[in-house]
Amino acid sequence: MFDISQGELQNFSDVAPLVSEAIITNLKAAGFAYPDMFEEFLRAQLQNCAGRQALVLPGDTTLERTLYLDYDQSWISDNNIAAVICLGDLSVVGDIVNNNLNCGPLLFVGGSLRLGNLIKGGAYFLITNHLVADNLVIVEYNDGVLRVGGDLTAELFINLDQDALVGGATNARLISQDEELLSDVFVAEVFDQDPDLPSADKIMERHRAGLNLLL
Repeated sequence: MFDISQGELQNFSDVAPLVSEAIITNLKAAGFAYPDMFEEFLRAQLQNCAGRQALVLPGDTTLERTLYLDYDQSWISDNNIAAVICLGDLSVVGDIVNNNLNCGPLLFVGGSLRLGNLIKGGAYFLITNHLVADNLVIVEYNDGVLRVGGDLTAELFINLDQDALVGGATNARLISQDEELLSDVFVAEVFDQDPDLPSADKIMERHRAGLNLLL
């Protein structure tokens, strides 16, 4: 289970103005001129999660294990957490995983996020500087949102029908449902019920097993 002692629990409504200020300041420094494209999802999470808690991590935090961001995680449900907020750089020695395709705690990084793999469903992830993944970034389903103010760097950036915006350069092979027929890109083993839409779980299973993903 995740150790919440690395951060501090605060009322989400109380810490939201600090997040808003960090969005404006950091995006301006990065040359991204549209802070409301980040702030609208902060406001939406606040509206949906009034009275809940945020886990606030110090800047330049390193987490030594995979971070699971779903409401069924006991450390999240027991502490009524609606957001995980790091006002500086965040490094994860492992992955960040949001399995639920419809929702999840908001993740805000007021700096750069560095990790192994990012696999996300319906949560809002807002990163004001760079997103650097050792391997894969997978975003799945249209309830979720990914915002990156700076560059996105990964081996593959796989977008399975999600609102994802990168303000800087995309230093990865982008594979998007909007751009190409995915059955012409991925091996048959990553498809499940939908012959045109691969499963993020199956993609990760093959990746972790060292098997090829692409035709």
